[in-house]
Amino acid sequence: MFLPTTTEGEVPIHILSPVQQVILKTCLERGGSVSLSELKEEIEKVVKYRPVAALSQNSKALEHRGYIYRTSERRRITIHVNPAYAEPLRKVLGLEAPKALLSGYSLRDGGELELTFQETLKKLNAEGVSVGYVYCFTTPEASAKLKEKPFNEEKALPLDVYSKDPEKLREEIMAVIDQLVLKYTVILDITPLTKLFADVLAEASATYKLPRVFVTPEKLVWLRPL
Repeated sequence: MFLPTTTEGEVPIHILSPVQQVILKTCLERGGSVSLSELKEEIEKVVKYRPVAALSQNSKALEHRGYIYRTSERRRITIHVNPAYAEPLRKVLGLEAPKALLSGYSLRDGGELELTFQETLKKLNAEGVSVGYVYCFTTPEASAKLKEKPFNEEKALPLDVYSKDPEKLREEIMAVIDQLVLKYTVILDITPLTKLFADVLAEASATYKLPRVFVTPEKLVWLRPL
């Protein structure tokens, strides 16, 4: 996980030059990363004089602020958006991303499935929030009992991890968010599983500036709005 360089994770629009905005928009619109050669083509559309120098100077400035990082493989350089800044940058740049829900399900004490994510989806839909991707955390026992998986992806961890291992749980959750947030605005549902699960999602909400919800039988509560 790439943590913000400031505690608030703010991205003031006035610090982004036109070239920097092109770099960030191109990365975000292409799923969080773009090759340097593709970026050069985009920069040439807005900078006629020394576009390569402009790209180099501005990408280094963005790296210094922690907004992006680069990787190199076989002379191919790729620019990546720092996942911790993906959502704040979208808001600053006026970009819309499809919505994803990170939720979960578990077994009740009697052994019945508690499909929390379904109730959350139902209430989100009732508020006009369309969710295009659902990722669930669960336990191996609950996963084995749920034969048909009405969601896109899941992570099954032992129940002890959700109650007694904050470091392991934080590592697993942040790794998932690091991937999802590059393509989606991720809604974090703190309703399922354990208090520790809710606490880690609250931390993630603050770090990545992501919306956070809690579901009661009567309503959906936005703890951090969209």
